[in-house]
Amino acid sequence: MNLPTKLEIEQRLNTKLLGVTDAAIMLGVVNSELLQIIAEKKFECGSTYFEIGKDLQRFGKGKPGYPYMFSQKKIEELNLKYDSLTAIRKEINRSESEIMTLISYIDPDTLSKIRLSTRKWDKEWFFRNIDRLEQTKFEKSSVRNNTHKVSTDYFFEHLDKKLQNDIRNFRKYRLKNHGISFDGVDYVKSKINKKSTADFQIARLMRNLYKMKCYRAGINPNDAEYKAKLETAMANGDPLPTSHDAHFQRLNLSEAQLMKETIFDVRTLDEADKANLFIGLSETTQLNVIQILRPFLYYQLMLEEEAYFTALEDSMSEGGDTSFDSEKEWKRIKLMKKRFERFLKQNVNQRPVATQPRRKVFATRKQLVDVFVKVSNLSATPLVNLQRACQILMGFLTGIRPIELVDIEIDKHLDVESDPNHVDFGYLRKYKIKVSGDDAKYVRTTLDDPQGWGRMWITNEIAKGGYSPSPDYGTLIVPRLIDFINLYLRKLYEKAPSTKGKGYLFRSSSYIMNPMARYSSPKTLTSWIFKVRNQFEGILSNEEAGNFSYYETRHTVNNTIVNRTIYPDPQINEWKRRVAEVHCRHSMEDRDPHAKSQVNVEYYQEKTPLKYYYLVLKHALDFPFNKEELLKWEETYYPSGVEQSLDEQTTDNIDASHSNNDQSEDVLEMISKLEDKLNTLRVPHQAKRVLGLEKEQRLIALTETKKALDSLKKVEK
Repeated sequence: MNLPTKLEIEQRLNTKLLGVTDAAIMLGVVNSELLQIIAEKKFECGSTYFEIGKDLQRFGKGKPGYPYMFSQKKIEELNLKYDSLTAIRKEINRSESEIMTLISYIDPDTLSKIRLSTRKWDKEWFFRNIDRLEQTKFEKSSVRNNTHKVSTDYFFEHLDKKLQNDIRNFRKYRLKNHGISFDGVDYVKSKINKKSTADFQIARLMRNLYKMKCYRAGINPNDAEYKAKLETAMANGDPLPTSHDAHFQRLNLSEAQLMKETIFDVRTLDEADKANLFIGLSETTQLNVIQILRPFLYYQLMLEEEAYFTALEDSMSEGGDTSFDSEKEWKRIKLMKKRFERFLKQNVNQRPVATQPRRKVFATRKQLVDVFVKVSNLSATPLVNLQRACQILMGFLTGIRPIELVDIEIDKHLDVESDPNHVDFGYLRKYKIKVSGDDAKYVRTTLDDPQGWGRMWITNEIAKGGYSPSPDYGTLIVPRLIDFINLYLRKLYEKAPSTKGKGYLFRSSSYIMNPMARYSSPKTLTSWIFKVRNQFEGILSNEEAGNFSYYETRHTVNNTIVNRTIYPDPQINEWKRRVAEVHCRHSMEDRDPHAKSQVNVEYYQEKTPLKYYYLVLKHALDFPFNKEELLKWEETYYPSGVEQSLDEQTTDNIDASHSNNDQSEDVLEMISKLEDKLNTLRVPHQAKRVLGLEKEQRLIALTETKKALDSLKKVEK
């Protein structure tokens, strides 16, 4: 059989074939490690590497030092997939000891698959599995430490079988059905729209049911530390410790047997159960607990009512159960209702009122710009700064809620170019909005068009309550914001090229390579604001800065449209309130219980035309960020606010913020490249092979590279 030549394989695969030494250098391992990888069959023969004399013809003079050739393309792909543990632990923000501890919990088979060599590990595997690894560590270490906070599954296991079945059915019902009613009265009017919300509420429900069953079984479910705090507080007449101090412990064998023998039927709840449930809970937490239990208890009543009518119908049919006492049975159900109502009665009639009510923040345009510029230049890494600035600007200019922001996916909710062959692939498309008479339409334009608008769709799936999605034509994105989102995307794709055009818009730096690594909650996504808002003093009043949260950006955009813009066309001015509702998605459907009291009566049932939506936003939100230009803008569209808005201090141009980020990112990239070059120059044979430098030339290059690196590091500082 005639074997192909090296050249024929290179032409067929459209890649260069490398020898062992070159492939090892490119992969970042030594020759012996590369040969060991082959011996362990971690590379595919005939694809990643070829054996000389078996897969391709011998070439050159004499016997080759190593009988293997490697596909350069495959080695480059592997280089992206694998990295050192040091680099990986920095990416996922773990210390050396933490990463080594986590590795000890990986099973041997998996370990052999993800460890290419002692120097190279599958970094994408770590990004995908770090949470699971930490959970495994937690569970295994918990076996040794019996006072840890137990899982939701543990609560579920110790509930009665009937109660478990009711909980499963209750979850399904809440996701599929709109309400819970009993005896003709709707006690719960809307369904749960998100599985994550349902799971969260079910987890809290099971925790509370477990706690009450423990006390019925004569078991205090809390740990020794909490018991001591409770006893001390009761002895001294001090306030009881809150639920934050109460960690449920695992039951010992005798306690688990007691739980098994105890029947806990929620239909028999009484005041003693309520007293036990409230042990250690603050008044606010007590209110929250009642709200969690309320739908489940009325669901139980609804089931009882359905069973009652089924039995009643059966008793009235031919051959039915004539012994069914409908009057007595209905009285039993009504008594159950009264028992539930006593249980659900709130001892605290309203939530405690703060001594100093929280003040909402309605930022001016200038304050908006200054907050944005401040966030753009915080002392975080360039990509993190861009992400935070992008979040704050999206809030200020689209009014998106944190609960929606955390779920935004590039390919699902943003109008991005989806064609991989298109020059704009992965970036938000831009449109001119052409107005003709009463109509308006989108006309595609280039990404460098400063007047190009964009759009996104907040779908029912991610919208708050499922009742405030974007209109059919999308939520408009003003030109400046679309430029900034695309800038952020460009930097994101540079860091994670394999995720281009897909996945969550915002991911933590630890999981940047995993497009589906969603932040765990809206609070986690925007918690950085609470750490930096003190830096907004001087931009906002001290009180406003102290109260600033992500939600204040939503207050600002609504207020800017309605109260901080004077529209030259009276017809446009008439549409501003409805446009504010559409843009902030206050009342997009009749199901929104808060909408009707706020809606402009004339336009409530009328769909807002794209023309007026666009023209209102153009006058209200498409404003410049440069001080001089913003001054002229305010003189035209909000003259009454010019003095207080613009006279405090100079507003930096947004472009300067961009260039600072770009410069910082470029410096870091240059430092990285110089460090790689320095490492190569330090090894004479690598310097000769990779850079073609040896002897005196290598030493000169080594000195010059060190100087350049030191100079750049000073700039970065």
